[in-house]
Amino acid sequence: MHVSLITQYFPPEIGVAGLPVIASNIGGIPEVVIDQKTGILVEPNSVDSLDYALLELIKLADLRRKYGSAGKELVKNKYLWQSCVSNQINDYKNLLGIKN
Repeated sequence: MHVSLITQYFPPEIGVAGLPVIASNIGGIPEVVIDQKTGILVEPNSVDSLDYALLELIKLADLRRKYGSAGKELVKNKYLWQSCVSNQINDYKNLLGIKN
């Protein structure tokens, strides 16, 4: 079983690996790791919540796959270069009143 454990900084590119993520609920991390959708967020310095999250992913293979797939899809749609450029172009078109 492979799980990514992130405590302070979460580079969005890590989601492309399609692995479930356990991350601290601090800073901008919740923008990339959506609790119970793309991974599990734990409170900083909480051994109990980290323990629970690890056991949850160890026991539930379907949940690992679900979070890994959802995280990969989120990163692909929101953070990869092509998506960012496409979103930026659409923003400019909207500002200029150009219909797609």
